[in-house]
Amino acid sequence: MAYITLELVKQHLNIDAGYPGDDTYLNHLIGVAQDVMQHSIHRYLSDLQDASGDIPAAIVQAMLIYIADLYNNRESVAYGATPTTVPRSYDYLIALYTDYSNNENEI
Repeated sequence: MAYITLELVKQHLNIDAGYPGDDTYLNHLIGVAQDVMQHSIHRYLSDLQDASGDIPAAIVQAMLIYIADLYNNRESVAYGATPTTVPRSYDYLIALYTDYSNNENEI
């Protein structure tokens, strides 16, 4: 189940809703973000669902940040005049829902 819509990802990335050129890739990134999130917090996203099937906004935002990072930085190496560390908002958001007692179990 996808907890993030393609439309929300496009809005986050400031991509015109009518532009279909990257839709396949963005849908792939949605799946990747969900897999990475479950692994990062040591629990299934379905365990965080409320009665309407929604997951916490902080988790959605963390996945959007992760998707944007993968979309904008398609390689693991960046070249620039000065190396700079980007603040990891993702880490702060997922820490709210990480099950530290379950860190030995693979998700």
